[in-house]
Amino acid sequence: MVLIVATAVVAPAIITATVVWLAPTDDESTDQLAKLSAIGEAFGTVSAALSAVALIGIATSLYFQMQQTRVARIEASRTMRMQLLQFALGKPRYLAPRHLFVGRTPVRPPR
Repeated sequence: MVLIVATAVVAPAIITATVVWLAPTDDESTDQLAKLSAIGEAFGTVSAALSAVALIGIATSLYFQMQQTRVARIEASRTMRMQLLQFALGKPRYLAPRHLFVGRTPVRPPR
């Protein structure tokens, strides 16, 4: 996918640079630096386009990483709850709190 996008962006720049380099000029005294400047401008556009594609890729990667982190956090919470319930069901004496205070009088759970 990236190779296709890169080819689609780079190919026009190479074609443009070739056409500009080989194009006849009206004034024969035109400096070669003007042609090189036009080629540089063509590749500047390609560079900006590739930077935009890279930025979009990074943003997409961060979005998916954020979703994955959220799912992992939920899964860890559910796993912890399941382990606590399994422990409590395996040892029911730990299911209720040891000392439950109502007002000032401690209430002991049934054994």
